[in-house]
Amino acid sequence: AVNPEYQDMLSTWELIDDLMGGTKAMKAAGEKWLPKEDKEKDPNYQNRLARSVLFNGFKDAVSDLSRKPFAKPVTIQGQLGKKLAPIVESTDDDRRNITQFAHQCLKLAVKRGLVHILVDYPANDAENLAQERALGLKPLLLAIDPKRVIGWRYDVAANGEKQLTQLRIRDDVNHNRGEFAVETTERIRVIYEDRWELWAKDDKEAWLKVDQGPYTLGKIALVTVYLAKDGFMVAQCPLDDLAWLNLAHWQSMSDHRNNLRIARTGLLFFSGLTAEEVNKDIVFGLNQAFKSTSTAADGKVIEVGGKSIEAGENELRHLEEMMQAMGKTPLIIKSWGNDTAMGRAIDEGKAQCDLQAWVREIEGGIKKAFELAGEWVGEELPEDFSVDIYDDFGLTLRAAADTETLFKTRGAGDLSRETYLREIKLRGTLSETVDIDEELVRIENEGPDLGEIGREDEDD
Repeated sequence: AVNPEYQDMLSTWELIDDLMGGTKAMKAAGEKWLPKEDKEKDPNYQNRLARSVLFNGFKDAVSDLSRKPFAKPVTIQGQLGKKLAPIVESTDDDRRNITQFAHQCLKLAVKRGLVHILVDYPANDAENLAQERALGLKPLLLAIDPKRVIGWRYDVAANGEKQLTQLRIRDDVNHNRGEFAVETTERIRVIYEDRWELWAKDDKEAWLKVDQGPYTLGKIALVTVYLAKDGFMVAQCPLDDLAWLNLAHWQSMSDHRNNLRIARTGLLFFSGLTAEEVNKDIVFGLNQAFKSTSTAADGKVIEVGGKSIEAGENELRHLEEMMQAMGKTPLIIKSWGNDTAMGRAIDEGKAQCDLQAWVREIEGGIKKAFELAGEWVGEELPEDFSVDIYDDFGLTLRAAADTETLFKTRGAGDLSRETYLREIKLRGTLSETVDIDEELVRIENEGPDLGEIGREDEDD
């Protein structure tokens, strides 16, 4: 059974995972995210669904935010011992280095609101910690998607700290069957303070214990990093509102594209038909005709007015602007108190945007994971040990003022166009995907502004 808290988070993650899956996943979800209209026939709904396309503002925001801190490699301060040092270049079974591992942790955390780092040991036959250390194996740091952590139990220590006593992780695995077939087996890995167990479903869907062994560290080596903590092992997605806004755009885009189809073809209107002809199916399209035996028969194509189309376009544009702004919110260093206090904090390097705070949490989580790995292999971390992730970003309120100053300077002719574009891109006003050199070429190809045409003749 899963924890109730997990089930609550799972209901939120369903939308997030479908958005991350793109148009294909949203279409596969069908009526869950794109409801069928009253009395809408299934063929008509399926046609509307097939024409729907996702504008993926949520996925773009997750990708942009989780990628930004890794414009430079993660650095480790302090001289690690010979058993811990190899982790920096190979944290897990997939041989991710520490930068790739930290990126994976942050991306999961941005999607879920939290991420788990499990310190594990390669499979071995050791019966206790001393034997395991003697093997000289390197511990693994595993970034665990919270969606896989389906249950947990804990005790409350005398100091009020909650300590895990049981952890249940879904660990499905694919097996080759025959020459070409692949079969997925549902598995649950259960970790206790002194042992681990592996459970799997048999052919009759019954759970059976298929493996077990000692857990030699004596405690569950799990580090949980929270971005938006909502309880023990529970968090909210920091971009949850953006996900729902993206859903609104998905539904509005579907309506708009359907309206465009009707607007382009119009609506058929017939009058004066016989009772028998009224009940006939009428096919509207090229190379199609409808005949009537009634001398009073008349047919027209009613065109849809442009106001409704314009309203749909305006709503979509507004939703896209809102998504883009909401996706940048974690980069904005917010003011508090008064402008003087804000300015002083920025000058002293004390102010942070949300993304910078998230980076601090990831750094702290990885450091704790190294501490647990050190306990496992019997090595202490150096006193100056730290994990440093690049954080020289963030859009301050001052950046907005800087952009206005740059605009005025450019308008006065005291700043080149290229420098202006590069400076506003540096401040986050332009997307990172904008290529300044390409923009300069496009500007030259556009020719003079419309407002400038004819002025030379007037001056002459």
